[in-house]
Amino acid sequence: MRSNNTQIATIRLNLLDLNKSANEPQFKSLISDGWTVISSLAVQEEERPTLILLLAPPKEEIRVKVEKEIKIKLIIMIIIQILIAIVLIKGGLYA
Repeated sequence: MRSNNTQIATIRLNLLDLNKSANEPQFKSLISDGWTVISSLAVQEEERPTLILLLAPPKEEIRVKVEKEIKIKLIIMIIIQILIAIVLIKGGLYA
């Protein structure tokens, strides 16, 4: 299960049949795409030992998202500065 808001994927592996669980397409796909296990927790689910893995996306994907957010914030700051300059200039002309 992938969470769109936090960019974290959760995978459950059955520890009684680890080979089968580790070969599931969803898990193999995330690992081959460069996702990294950031945390693990062994639990008992439905009378079987289960390993819950939290995976983070590849660092490149995170970097691109951060760069995009920074660019958007810079554009907003520039627009605000232009608006402030216009207000100051107009205020200065009519003062």
